[in-house]
Amino acid sequence: MRTRLSYLLFILTILLISTSFGYISFLSPNFINTKKGEILFKSGKLERVVVRYSKVNFEALKGDPSKAKRLWFYRLKKLDDRSYKIILPKKSGIYFVDVVDEDEHERKIFFLSNLKGWMIEGKSTFFVVYDLKKKKFLDKIFTFSKDGKKIELNGPIFSFKPGCSGLFFHGNDVVYFRQPWDSLFFQSTYPKNRALIILDRPVYKPGQNVLGRIILLRRKWDRYVLASGEANVKIKDPYGNTVFSDSFKTSEEEAYHFEFKTTREISTGYYTVEVDFENEKSSREFMIKDYVKPSFEIFVETEPRFILSSKPITLKVKMKYLDGKPLSNGQVSLYCHEYMDFYEEKMFYKDSKFTDENGEAVFNVVTSKDYIGYLTLQILANDESGIQVEKTIDLYVHRDEVII
Repeated sequence: MRTRLSYLLFILTILLISTSFGYISFLSPNFINTKKGEILFKSGKLERVVVRYSKVNFEALKGDPSKAKRLWFYRLKKLDDRSYKIILPKKSGIYFVDVVDEDEHERKIFFLSNLKGWMIEGKSTFFVVYDLKKKKFLDKIFTFSKDGKKIELNGPIFSFKPGCSGLFFHGNDVVYFRQPWDSLFFQSTYPKNRALIILDRPVYKPGQNVLGRIILLRRKWDRYVLASGEANVKIKDPYGNTVFSDSFKTSEEEAYHFEFKTTREISTGYYTVEVDFENEKSSREFMIKDYVKPSFEIFVETEPRFILSSKPITLKVKMKYLDGKPLSNGQVSLYCHEYMDFYEEKMFYKDSKFTDENGEAVFNVVTSKDYIGYLTLQILANDESGIQVEKTIDLYVHRDEVII
């Protein structure tokens, strides 16, 4: 109990280092996925924004920005009269953000990271750490003692050490725990069975062969070990169709190797390798992309402009040839993603339609109930020859119709 209390006090000390006067408010959490790297805030009469970056060190964790370097390479985007978005470089570390209004000044500390941690079911002081960028569990992390001494920890199962700060790091990435400690003892997200999927490259051209191997792993108390067993593998195309499937057996000494032969006419986009090992699934994406210059463009209109949670969104996609004429009978696929917490991206809608004589395809989308945050819409459009154009747009879903 004392250990958890120390952890909470330390977190509160860091996260509440700011002076708020009511007109400036940060909307983003302190822990941000490096993949997104965006900070939302509101300001009535914004004068300037100052962003400083620091590698992980004890002084910065205490809220001291004196050794942090002024950051110039970031973007500030105005969303509406009072709402702004800071787009940071995709670099892990500690960010001090100062927002200066006409009469006010507020500072907040943010951590950009690729790491996520889970407590182990039934073990109140044990946890694992997963690197979402490298897609692997970590064997080494570190923390700081209360007097600033660096403490190395060895895994892949880590133990919460008495007297440590309560924050854990690998390089300049901080470990983010999905839920508060007291509510982390839910069904284990540390699966019993996993499949390690290894591909020879992340992006392929049509006609190239996809070479991969799969290693089956089984949890044995404090680590994953090589496992023998039976599993199924599928490869699905961007439309969810299964284009490759196989069943295989492995031993503890060997991996399963596979080859997926593509053709020059194959649909481009993101493909997913899925492995089902004793009813637990693992997956990995790769992309097939060509460089043929398209003969058409796509345009997207959304209605309403101000998006509300749980309210319908009408999305109109227009396909036009470069001379401006509408492209009819083109296939438009729409994939909509929500960001449920610090890292997890959830696809909540997908559909595919063909454009009418005006070159238009209309989709009606409704966000999840009470969802607030960014919405990513991925649009893949193909003409009859199979040439594809991709477009991604981000929308912000608001709580209600009033911005305070």
